[in-house]
Amino acid sequence: MSPSLPLWGCAVNSGYVSKAITPMPSRSNSTRRSRSAASTAGNSDGAGCLVIVVVVAGIWYWFVHRPARLDVPETYAEQIAQLDATQQQLNNLRRFIESQREALVEQNDTLHRLRSQSEQLRPIVEADDKVVQAVFSAQFRSQASRIWLERIISFIIGIASSMLGSMILSRLRRMRSSATSSGDDETRINNSNT
Repeated sequence: MSPSLPLWGCAVNSGYVSKAITPMPSRSNSTRRSRSAASTAGNSDGAGCLVIVVVVAGIWYWFVHRPARLDVPETYAEQIAQLDATQQQLNNLRRFIESQREALVEQNDTLHRLRSQSEQLRPIVEADDKVVQAVFSAQFRSQASRIWLERIISFIIGIASSMLGSMILSRLRRMRSSATSSGDDETRINNSNT
């Protein structure tokens, strides 16, 4: 038989002393078979362990979640002292509530003041927006007319440069043809002299 814990009765004959403790060294296969046969026969140890765990959990739950015992003062002096402490706490709470109420009123006043300033500034902002839009549209129209003027000037310059290039080219052709014709005349003269 394998060792078991006498207090808990939780050591099942599976080769472990406890689930939380490291396993025992393994033995031969025949020893394992005899342990598994013994563990099926000893299921009462597991049930006893379960009962003990449930009882301990119940006791722990009762201690943790038990209703708090109200300490009732035994003398009138203790009761008066408790009432004075409670009155002091209520006064502190009242002061806190009043301070929070005052802070809320101040925040509300600030919010109303900011809204009124916003309403006063809105026409100025809208007027500025209209002025900005007018300036942009005037600039766009000016640029549009300037673009057409630039296009017309570019077109005229293109035509003039084309005409000038054509004139220069025709002049060069005439000069070449006259040079060729005079050159032909000279070759004819030289051929006739020989």
